[in-house]
Order: sequence, then structure tokens, then C-alpha cells
Amino acid sequence: MICGSCGASNADAARFCTGCGAQLPAALPVQAASAGALIPPSPAPASAPVPAAPSSPVPLIGVFGVARMGDRLIATILDSIFLGVVFAVIGMYTAARMGGVTHSGFSLNGAPAVLAMGATLLVGFLYYVLGEAIAGSTLGKSITGIQVREKTGARCGMKRSLIRNLLRIVDAIGVYLVGFLIAIFSKTRQRLGDHAAGTVVVERNTSKAVRIFFVIVWLAMIGGGLTGAYVIHRGAPETVNGEFVALPSTIPAASTGRLRAGNFAFIEGNGGLVRPNAVFKPGDQVFLKYDIAGFARDAQKAPHLSFQLTAADPAGVAIHQPWTTRFDGPLPRGAPVNGSLGLELASFAPPGSYKINVKVHDEVNNTDLEMMPVFQVNAPAVTVPQGPEIRDLQLSRSRNGPVETGFDIGATVYMTCKVFGLHFRDERTSARMSHKVLGPEGQILLDTPDFLDLSKQEYYRPATYWVPVWGDVTIPSDMKKGIYTDQYSVVDNVTNQTVTQEVKFEVR
Repeated sequence: MICGSCGASNADAARFCTGCGAQLPAALPVQAASAGALIPPSPAPASAPVPAAPSSPVPLIGVFGVARMGDRLIATILDSIFLGVVFAVIGMYTAARMGGVTHSGFSLNGAPAVLAMGATLLVGFLYYVLGEAIAGSTLGKSITGIQVREKTGARCGMKRSLIRNLLRIVDAIGVYLVGFLIAIFSKTRQRLGDHAAGTVVVERNTSKAVRIFFVIVWLAMIGGGLTGAYVIHRGAPETVNGEFVALPSTIPAASTGRLRAGNFAFIEGNGGLVRPNAVFKPGDQVFLKYDIAGFARDAQKAPHLSFQLTAADPAGVAIHQPWTTRFDGPLPRGAPVNGSLGLELASFAPPGSYKINVKVHDEVNNTDLEMMPVFQVNAPAVTVPQGPEIRDLQLSRSRNGPVETGFDIGATVYMTCKVFGLHFRDERTSARMSHKVLGPEGQILLDTPDFLDLSKQEYYRPATYWVPVWGDVTIPSDMKKGIYTDQYSVVDNVTNQTVTQEVKFEVR
């Protein structure tokens, strides 16, 4: 049927013109005759009035009325809120995986933010395309009772939906200002995407119960999305604000999650300056510091980390008992957990490369981190003893003074030595040292059978273990001049072995 107003072609059963919306004259009914013959109907009486077109017609697409701009605005707002929640979930998940979690959400800078925005745009595009192609509407349109159809009233279809939503990029300029201006100057309120795709947003007869159902679905998805984003944020690995220097490649490290260590350094004393190297001597104190990031927080926004640290000598023997500690409690968002270690090297520490093993467990995310920094100990090589031995026995005029062999009457003679090869029972040695002074003719002038108790409990017991020994004796005023013998004996009660060593000195 041809419209008399605009000349557009319409379906024979159409009531209004698809081009201008004017009302069309009713089609003449066809009456059936016998044997299938068609008899043209009698013409209407001359006096029958011809219905006039309304002064302000409401355009119809088939049997659907064109949707009002207010309903479309509400639908756009509802869909935008839904996609905003989708962005929150995707952004939080991406930040938790790639970094970028902040105190109140996630960072909108860097690669994680770009990825989150791109993923949200893709999800939003598919949300509009599939929703309008399959059901003719999105959640927002379903709530407001409108849908997208072809200009003939048929379903939108995938091709037209794709074209319509590709041009949404142009229509959405200026917060949909472009689309709004184009639509208000169109009789069927078509934005640019609708004109290109041949679609119209129309009203549909949706019951109140159906609209309430879609409102519930929309609220459930909004609430579920916000809850999911919160849960992800609560358990998201921490991102450090400011500088976080990664571990050097010389420090082996492994992690089962996003836990990571950085800002590592050996330092001069607790809280001291960074050492120029990691080389130490027996008896030195070793201090190191490091920071831990990538941990998660509980419902109270507190991290829960457990630490276990051990150090081993070049033979792999632990030099101290495993040291454990914890970190629980409030911590400003973006601040790392500071870790440290301080230990004292034994005087008998052998030379070589020492390994420190640091294990960190995140109890919120159930993830682990392990790193193994190394330091060096410079010391003379030590021959492994086969039994108790007295080594480096020497006399001097002062403790740790230079070696002396002659002393004046009334002087104090200081002795130092090292006792090697003592055996342990239940982590403890059982030994004693006796002391004798023999005169020039070999007679015993001084006999101290319990000169020193060498029994000692030690956790670290390398094969080179030795006990430092100090002692002193004052030369009496009545002692004659001559060559004397200072004799020391060690009895190992664990093995019942005895070793004796003596040194000569002159009284002048």
C-alpha cells in the first residue's frame, strides 16, 4: 500500500506509514464465494465517513509504538550502572593479578588499567549486541519495557544489532549528546546507529510482574558484582607505593603466588647503613633487611604473614636454631612488611659460602615465598681433628697479647689456646682442663686438676668446632730463675680421651 502523504511503500495490513507515521486507509476486505471464487466487496455507502488522521499521530512500527526518550534515558542509565559494576569486578580482578590494588580500589594507570578498560568495553559491546540481537533488549530496556526492532516490526537480528552498536561509539560522544540530538529530530526517534541499521527502539507490552523480575535480576547482579569486587579487593595481593627494588638475580627466589621480596641489603648493624659487600669474619654479626609485598588482607584489612629463617654453613649445617616470627595487625595500604635478620657468627665458623633461607607464608591467600641470599666468611682453613687436640697454645704478658717466652718474678703469665675435637652428647660437651707448672728439675710446683670446665652446650657443632681457652697465673716472688714448663691436659669425658700439651717459659 502506497502512503498518500509521503509515497512510502507499506504492507497491505499496515495501519500507519513506516515512513512518516500517517494513518493509512483500511484495506478492503475480501469475501469468499463458492468454489473458491473471489467476489469483490460492495463499495461502502457514500454517506460513510472517512476517518481523518489525528493531528499529532503516535508513530507505530507494525503494532509497536516508538519508545519515549525518557524511557530510553532510564534504560541507558541502568545499563551504564551495570557495566560500571562489571568494570569494577574486571578491574579489581586484573589489579589483583597484575598489580595496581590501592587502599580504596585499584589504580587507573598502567597496563592493568588499560587491560581492565579494554576487557570491560568488549564485555559491554557483547552485552548490547547479543542482548538486542537475541531478546531485543538489555536489562535496562527490559526494566523500562522497551526493545529494539527492525522498522517493519521484526526482530532486530545479529547483523542489525552489530551495526547499531558499532555506531554507538559515535552516538555516545558527549555522554550520548550526539545520539540524543539525532534522535529528537527523527520522527521515529532513531539515533545514528538506528538509521544505519534500520532499527527503531519501540515500546512493548510488558507486564508489571515481568518488569519486577528484571529489576530483581538487575539488583542481584549489581549486588553480586559489588560483593565480588569487595572480596577480590580484600584478598588482593598488596601493591607497594613508592620504590620497590626487586631482588638481584644473584639471590634465588620462588613464589607460589604474588608474594615477592625486594629492597634487600646486608647492613652495618641493626638499622645501619648498607654494607659495600657481604663478606664477614668469624665472630662478626650479620644483619640484613628486606621488604615483602604482594600479600593479601583479611576482612579487617590486616595481613597475616609468618616468617621462618635459617642460615647454614658451607657444609649445609644449620648455624642456629630456626628463627620464626609473625606479622599480624593493621598496616597502611601500599606499605610493605619489613623483614630483618641478625645473627652472630661463631668464632669457629669455617670459611666459605653461607646460605640464608627465608620462608614467608601468607595465611590469607595461602601462598608462599622462599629466597636464599648468600654471604661469604673469610677465615683460615681448619684441619678437621680426629680426637681432642690443644692448638695454638701460647703465653703472653697480657690477654691476647704477643707471644712471650720470658717473664719477671711477680709478673702475670697469660695463656690462650684452642681445644678441638670434643665430642657431644645431647648437644653438650663434657670435658675439663687441668694445669701443672713444672720446675727446672721437673718437680711439680703447681697442680690444678680442675683448672677449667670445658663443658658447653652448643646448637651449631661443625667438624671444626673448637673451644677458646684463657687462663693466667702469677709468678711468685720466691720462684727461682730458670726454665719452667707450663703443662695443660684436656680430658674428654664423652670418649674418655686425654690430650696433653706443654710450653716452656723462662723466669728472669
